[in-house]
Amino acid sequence: MAALKNSRVVTALLISFLFVTGYSTVYTYITPLLQSAAGMTTALVSTTLLLAGLASAAGSRIGGFATDKWGIRPTLYVSLLLHAAILIAFPFAAQLIVGAMLATMVWIGAVQTMVPAQQYYLITLSPHSSEIALSVNTSVFQFGLAVGAGVGGLIVDRYTAAPLGWVGGATVLLGLFFAWLSFSLGRTASSKAVLSK
Repeated sequence: MAALKNSRVVTALLISFLFVTGYSTVYTYITPLLQSAAGMTTALVSTTLLLAGLASAAGSRIGGFATDKWGIRPTLYVSLLLHAAILIAFPFAAQLIVGAMLATMVWIGAVQTMVPAQQYYLITLSPHSSEIALSVNTSVFQFGLAVGAGVGGLIVDRYTAAPLGWVGGATVLLGLFFAWLSFSLGRTASSKAVLSK
């Protein structure tokens, strides 16, 4: 449990929680959202989700490649920013069926691009207890899925599916803030280590 005393690990876990919560807020209710925003039929929703599944597989590969080539920080920043931007713009992009399909594919691709970078980040933060950090991260993922579904349900119940993207996007942006905070804590710790030598 010593890994959880590390402020960078805690902030990294908050990144996971917030980005999954934002994702779940929208994805749990993606069918009514696509039907109400773009007027999609059930068949078109199924086609969109099939294409999103392909984008998910591609995003995961891209995330691994980007993390190896450009590093954890830019991969996390770009994927989180793209994730949030797509969700916030979703009500506008989804005015047309093609726009809704493309937005959904890019969104799901961005979500999966982040996953390998985030897992690798947690491993680098606690190399001697990485299995603990990753298992806690999985629990955080599940908690985020539950919270996001609950938040989305409240929004759909009280209003419509339309605001889901804005709420989800704002939640992911909060995750982006914690990513910045986590990396900033790392720079501070590195500076102190250099000064102490």
